[in-house]
Amino acid sequence: MRQGERTVKRWEQFGLPVHRVGELQKGPVFAFVEEVEKWEKTTGTRNADVIQKLENKVKSLEAEVRLLKRENRKLKRNPRAKARAHH
Repeated sequence: MRQGERTVKRWEQFGLPVHRVGELQKGPVFAFVEEVEKWEKTTGTRNADVIQKLENKVKSLEAEVRLLKRENRKLKRNPRAKARAHH
């Protein structure tokens, strides 16, 4: 597929038809050319990449919200810090 391992694993989350040997999540995998070609035509790898970028943006925004909430809690506990923050 001419892609890195991480990319292909990410595509697997979006329906890339791979088959695992055994029940282990980290076990060997294989794929049938016909299934992969059909998946590429119907899904398109670009869709998976767009979804991944959006998911990364969401994670980044969630982290920013957590940081702002922490800062807000600190300001509520320390009124002097609140006054300094507004200057």
